[in-house]
Amino acid sequence: MKKISRLFMTLGCLCILVSCCLFGYARYHQYKETKNMQTLYKETIPLIPDNYISSQGGYLDIQGYDIEAVLEVGPIHWVIGDEEFLPHYKNRNIVIPDLYLEELEKIKSHDILTIRSISGAKKIYSCEVIGEVDTLSQDTLAMYSKNGSSYYCINLIKV
Repeated sequence: MKKISRLFMTLGCLCILVSCCLFGYARYHQYKETKNMQTLYKETIPLIPDNYISSQGGYLDIQGYDIEAVLEVGPIHWVIGDEEFLPHYKNRNIVIPDLYLEELEKIKSHDILTIRSISGAKKIYSCEVIGEVDTLSQDTLAMYSKNGSSYYCINLIKV
């Protein structure tokens, strides 16, 4: 009986150790991706012209990523790209990967969001935090992130 008890205790300790390692790796991965996002943002900003220059469907190739625009709201500085793991456009909305959900939740209602496309066009929006929703509205421009089976949603109102 003691041997079985020790075996279960050892297996329990191993499970705890493995879960701690996986948690640490997830945090490291999130930190690494956030740093990568900041690097992409810093390299993209100087390349965006101050005035609008007509271009259709253009991208900037930064470190092998196709960048369409930069997004700024408060302390958050992201690039909008064409890859699934970067913030990207989908059906007129801005999809934020769940990796950046914690940062997205820091945005407050009435914060001003600025999107600068690589053509120099600038769009300014006021944020209206909706929070957790089960389905997305097709009527309003929104920025959202998948959060389990629901979405964390922020409506964007043109200023």
